[in-house]
Amino acid sequence: KLYLVNPKGGCVFNIPIFKSVDELPIGIDLAIFMIPKSVITPAIRSCINKNTKFIMILTAGFKEIGFDGIKLEEEIRKLIDQSSTRIIGPNCAGLCNTSNSLHATFEIYPNKGNISFISQSGSICSAFSSNLSVREAGISKYISLGNKLNVNEVDLIEYLGSDPETKCISLYLEDIADGRSLLKVAPKISLKKPIVALKSGYTLEGAKATFSHTGAMSGKDQVIDSAFRQMGIIRVNNLRELYDVSSAISILGPLKGNKIAIISDAGGPGVIA
Repeated sequence: KLYLVNPKGGCVFNIPIFKSVDELPIGIDLAIFMIPKSVITPAIRSCINKNTKFIMILTAGFKEIGFDGIKLEEEIRKLIDQSSTRIIGPNCAGLCNTSNSLHATFEIYPNKGNISFISQSGSICSAFSSNLSVREAGISKYISLGNKLNVNEVDLIEYLGSDPETKCISLYLEDIADGRSLLKVAPKISLKKPIVALKSGYTLEGAKATFSHTGAMSGKDQVIDSAFRQMGIIRVNNLRELYDVSSAISILGPLKGNKIAIISDAGGPGVIA
């Protein structure tokens, strides 16, 4: 069931608009915030009081803009840590689940498939969806993480690892939120389902751009490269490789054993392959 909230009230498409979260029933599954920063904290407090399970914050202007945004995120974190409510975002673009036709985002609706995509960039959710469509592959779910204040890639990898509609987990990351937890979770999941990751910010300029985008500290690339190999995560170097490897796994399934044959019309291309 869908509930709309706006202080002005009224009606949209014959759906009544509540003037406050306080008017909603207890136990809402997901609250989606597209509201000014100035009212975020009281809205979260109201959702917590209503035992809302998840809050997804699309509003931007948090730690990615500096001190004031960092301070606001810390206020929100303190509220959430004292409750059972979880937060996706802030500064995210929403999520999509093709299994139940949930399209809680302003990014595009993808072809249905068996790949699930976790991304710190909303626009890359759209790019990933459209490029997989060209490759005749599709998406089960995509989730834009944004600043990862509460829910991060480890939480979602663990969830998708037991999701029967997901055969491949693909990632676009600008930083690693909790490396220690990822080292525990990812090796178990990658044995069952391939994990493909594009990690950005590996140059000094890229690291600076990463911070201005989602407030993320990108980390040393050599350490991340080694950790990914240890965890069984397939690391790719650019978006095209992300699309190609993800779609290949989706269509063909993961390779088992040394069963690859290379067919080439000349020696050079065969050597490169």
